[in-house]
Formats: sequence, structure tokens, C-alpha cells
Amino acid sequence: MLILFLDDICLSNDSLYTLSWNLVTSIKNISIDLNLMCFPNPFNSHVELLSKSTDELDFILYNMVGTRVFRQKFNGSTSLPVSEIKEGLYFYVFRDVDGVIIKGGKLIKE
Repeated sequence: MLILFLDDICLSNDSLYTLSWNLVTSIKNISIDLNLMCFPNPFNSHVELLSKSTDELDFILYNMVGTRVFRQKFNGSTSLPVSEIKEGLYFYVFRDVDGVIIKGGKLIKE
């Protein structure tokens, strides 16, 4: 068994002496191919949504702390009036009629 210390941290090849840390370093974009688009990015006063699906979809926009700030159901394409939203980074999801997330990503409001 090999045990090394680096700045009071134990480095070992024995699993009894090691700790595993799972740090979140990114957000993975989720996507099922329905040709969903959300643009422009960054946006100012409106966001365009485009889908080749004829099913009703739900577009939800969340702020950095996970609070829902905007929600809109749509079919095909629509323009969303989002001028009242403050500048910053937002996360979005598209959900189908069953509530399943079919795409997610990030948007920036300028």
C-alpha cells in the first residue's frame, strides 16, 4: 500500500484511504431530435421558438437559482415577449405533453 501526503491531503492507492468527490462543473444540454430551436442567443425583447413537431410543447425559462420566470405552451413556432425579464443567464427546457424534458439549454438576456 502506498500512502502519500500533499498539503495535508492523503493520496493513496488503497480505497480505504481515499475520498471521491463529484463536482458539478457544467450543465449538459439534453436533446431528443425534434429540431427544436430557441433563438436569438443572446436575446433582448423576444425569443423565437421553432419546432417541426405539431404536438403542443411547453417552454419554461428558469433563472440561476432555479425559479421559473417564464412559461409558454406552443405548437410549431412562436415569438415570446420577454422584455420584462432582467439581464442575466437563464436555463430553459422544452417539455412534451407528458411533462418529459425533451430539450434543455442556456440563454443569455442582454
